[in-house]
Amino acid sequence: MHGKIVSFQNATGRGVVTTVSKMLFEFNKETWHDKRVIPAIGMFVEFRGDNKYITDAHASKFQIFDENSLVSERDFWHTNSDEELETLEEKARFATVQNIFSSTNYETIREVPVTINVAEAAKNYFFSEATAVNAIDELNHDSNILLLDYNQLKRFIAKTLETLLFADKSITRDKFSEYLGILTRLENSYEGMLKYQHVNMENLFNDYFLKFQCHYQALCSAIEGRKEKITLFTRQEKGFSSEINMLLGRIETKRGDEAKNKEKLQKVQVALQSSIKEHERIKKSLEQLEKIKEDFYKQHFDAFSVVFQSTFNRFFKKIKDGLDICGTLLDEQIWKFSVNSVALKNYHFKNGAEENFCAVNFALQYLSRLNKSLLHGADQDLYNYCHKLQKGVRKYFLIVSENIEMTKELKVMILAKEKYYVVKHAPKIINLQSLLRDFSFEQIYIDEKLEWGNKDTIKEEIKGFKNNIGVEILITSEQEIRKILRERKK
Repeated sequence: MHGKIVSFQNATGRGVVTTVSKMLFEFNKETWHDKRVIPAIGMFVEFRGDNKYITDAHASKFQIFDENSLVSERDFWHTNSDEELETLEEKARFATVQNIFSSTNYETIREVPVTINVAEAAKNYFFSEATAVNAIDELNHDSNILLLDYNQLKRFIAKTLETLLFADKSITRDKFSEYLGILTRLENSYEGMLKYQHVNMENLFNDYFLKFQCHYQALCSAIEGRKEKITLFTRQEKGFSSEINMLLGRIETKRGDEAKNKEKLQKVQVALQSSIKEHERIKKSLEQLEKIKEDFYKQHFDAFSVVFQSTFNRFFKKIKDGLDICGTLLDEQIWKFSVNSVALKNYHFKNGAEENFCAVNFALQYLSRLNKSLLHGADQDLYNYCHKLQKGVRKYFLIVSENIEMTKELKVMILAKEKYYVVKHAPKIINLQSLLRDFSFEQIYIDEKLEWGNKDTIKEEIKGFKNNIGVEILITSEQEIRKILRERKK
């Protein structure tokens, strides 16, 4: 059936479709089977339904009904499928072409009017990409946020999410459905656009521009008609020539009535000359029409190629940027859920985890298990990307404490401030010395109840390491951290 979406919620993936009879049908993300586009209010759809529930739905091929359309919105509502509406459109196009053909004087024509321009043709071709881009525009994000390269980190974003869902059963995939849905559509558009790079431009031009040029199609019919006439004249002239030779033979051999043969010969010769004359006229007309056709093709093919390429480049960049934006927002959402997860706090962070749940950190863990001298291809690109990102955004913090519970709470507090913070822990003097030698810290937190040293001795220890001279040192206690946590909950 045909219908229009009158309600849709990105967060739940649920929507409502109305039909020509004002019946309402509900659908959800499981029954929406169109990877090209995201459902949107006002979108025309083709669907199958059971009672008041849709079992299969996708966007209709027909979304725009304007002065250039051969079918109307009324036709859409009174047909049950796109196939039926396409048949109606083809009939309308054929009738339009026939009407143009019969009302045009092809002996005087000098150019062919355009039915739809190249910009409209490109717009029709990139409809699904435009819909995907519209979904990106609805995403709210901080312009200062560090955007990830989605193509580099795609598998690690998925891995991070799966690990989070496995570690904390209270967090469900539905909480991430908005970003996951948009990413699916963007990825499908992105993969499709990669194929466009190898598309046959002539086939594309024929299918999306020339097919809809009714005046051009009528011109082609006129050209074919003239070609058929030329073929007919050629056969006819060949017949006349054969008949002339036969009559000349009879006259020379004096077979039959000579007067009648001469009279018939004269008539056939006149008919031949008339045929040759008309043949020449049709031939010149054909040459003129083919020249008009060739000029039309060349002029608009060149324009179509330029417009198509510029439109492709624009959408490709927007979709690539959209993947980066949406992938980053999904990664941010995963990080925020992780630092607020009680399950992760009591297991993951309590048992020595130093970094946030995010794609870059999962990628770095993956790379740490590889032999750096043997990296090649995608892994080498990933290493270069993560290494550069790591140098630019990672900041290190140090907690000097034997209190595991306090360390856990303070660690989570620090990690919740920034996704790329790393929190090291020094429960012993030997750990402290090793970490001070290997890292430059933004801040060092010292437990005021530390048993193996006091703040003064530790400060002196820190001064012995050049890379941490001038680091901010904070003295803290479990009570202060609990107080901060209570205030946050309020």
